[in-house]
Amino acid sequence: INIVRAFNFWNQPFPFGCVGLLVPNLIDMDEAGFWLEKFNRSYAVVKKGQRGVAPGPYGHAEKWTIIAAICGDGRRWITMEKVPGTTAEKFHGFVHGKILTGPEAIAAAPTMTLLWDNLRAHSSAMVTNAVLASGHQYLARPPYRPCDGPIEYVFNVVEQELRVRIGGIQNENDLYREVMNIFGGLDPTSFARHFAHCGY
Repeated sequence: INIVRAFNFWNQPFPFGCVGLLVPNLIDMDEAGFWLEKFNRSYAVVKKGQRGVAPGPYGHAEKWTIIAAICGDGRRWITMEKVPGTTAEKFHGFVHGKILTGPEAIAAAPTMTLLWDNLRAHSSAMVTNAVLASGHQYLARPPYRPCDGPIEYVFNVVEQELRVRIGGIQNENDLYREVMNIFGGLDPTSFARHFAHCGY
């Protein structure tokens, strides 16, 4: 069934697939989790032949959840909270409060297609009704195929950049600031390339 759904997604027009949808009118979104315990440094810089450990500022797990979206035309949206995961209410707050309304909201025209994976919170009635009421549409990506999500490659860039900046992250405020700086500093022209890389 999932193979058929993936085939239809790439070979059928909307509402069954993405054929005919223009990249500038696509918005792909998902969430990612970050655990602060993973920011500890396992090894220290010491002289050759010596051993050293440089523990980070975190001694226990604290999960932060990022919900982010990118548009094929270069726009982006992000929210980051210290919560264990995404609920339908949290996702609705992101979609409705950031993408459909608010200072960075998409216009009523042209019709945009919001893409997301098959997490139950994404396709809840409150989320889908909000999208349809705004005059836009939504489409679920094929299940178990994160490679089809352009936002997944953005999360990978954010993670890699965080590894580079690890030395400057000492507390939650630093983490929040660095993630926002990284996401805000992404090249907007790269989003269309992520969509093209996935096959859109």
